[in-house]
Amino acid sequence: MKTLATLIGAAAIALSASPVPQGQDQKIQGKKLVLEPGTHAVTDLISKSAVALGRNYLFSKQEIASSPQQDVEIQNRLELDERGIEEVVSQMLYSRGLVMTPVDISRNIYEWIAMNGPKRSDIQARALRLAPEEVLSRSALKIWASTVVALKHLDANVAVNSLRPFFATNQSGSGLIVGSVGGSRSLLLSGFSDQVANAIRLLQDADQPQAEVQVGLTQRLTELEQRVKALEGGVKQAK
Repeated sequence: MKTLATLIGAAAIALSASPVPQGQDQKIQGKKLVLEPGTHAVTDLISKSAVALGRNYLFSKQEIASSPQQDVEIQNRLELDERGIEEVVSQMLYSRGLVMTPVDISRNIYEWIAMNGPKRSDIQARALRLAPEEVLSRSALKIWASTVVALKHLDANVAVNSLRPFFATNQSGSGLIVGSVGGSRSLLLSGFSDQVANAIRLLQDADQPQAEVQVGLTQRLTELEQRVKALEGGVKQAK
């Protein structure tokens, strides 16, 4: 009996040492989040996703107030895993003019900033530096990202001029930024991850050896034409 009582007491102590935070939804466990159909306040989505992901989300009520619509309505139940929470919530809040920015990733601190608010310049300043493969794998995450694409066949300056019309910067400054860096074979892309991913895919489709072969073939034909004309001129002089 003493042993049983001891075990029960120990279990009670262990449970009391790990209290559930007040206000935490019981559906948020193991980095999962369930969103039921209906209307969800922006601040509620921020708080619930922060708890589910084990993060600290900073936000200003003044910046959130700048959004004309501060609620998100969904028609069907969403069951989200860790990756889904980050991606879906980022998409929902982007639709309300808010963007997640990293402040201190090692300590899981992020900040939500209004695209048209006074701190909007921090969205680009806090861009995540990712490899092209990482951008492609997380293109559903609505966050500002920067990457450098290595080109094998295309000239970077030509690629820059070709991409810009497709991703023109809009009035809010949220268009794709394209630039050549480190020579003619490196291209810098900076923008929202889905735009950057689309640009990477376009570059991959265009950066093919056939283009280089065609250029070489054209150059070779031009040289041959010049040689033929020179030979014809020599023949005429010989006659």
